[in-house]
Amino acid sequence: FRIFNAKAGDIMQAQSDLERLRLAAEAAGTGVWDYDLASQKANWDARMHEIYETGPARRPEDGPNSAPESGLDSGQWTFDTWIKQVHPDDQQRLRQGFSTFTSGGERSREIFRVVTSAGRIKKICAHALMLRDDQGQPTRLVGSNQDITGAAEVLDEAATRPAQHSTGPQEMETV
Repeated sequence: FRIFNAKAGDIMQAQSDLERLRLAAEAAGTGVWDYDLASQKANWDARMHEIYETGPARRPEDGPNSAPESGLDSGQWTFDTWIKQVHPDDQQRLRQGFSTFTSGGERSREIFRVVTSAGRIKKICAHALMLRDDQGQPTRLVGSNQDITGAAEVLDEAATRPAQHSTGPQEMETV
């Protein structure tokens, strides 16, 4: 009975940790993905689809400039379907980075643009972690994407205007 209680406590703690991580990702507006190197398929959470403006009404393999169609029920993407969403000027850099990362990297951070089906350009900050098997061979990538378009625009605007000195406390933005 004591072992059962200990395991139940571990399960409850794991559930609590998972919920805390889910809420933190939601608060940050972060989408989470998992890419299996053997199958070359990625699973995206709902926030990833929000960021990329995709979902069941649109197939990722259609790319950003095609008419919406129904069909994405599995939620799985491949590298090739994802790269079609990336801005054409960023695709080659990301292809090279992906190749370099999968052949020896442990962590990656990239900033790039995507083009949504509506033609909007978004700036994305992506983080990835390489997972390896017992022999040290890469098996999968786990990562996150965050739409930083608004923050990038604020920084660009701040860089182009003269410096202003603050005379009081700054307010935190609530969205």
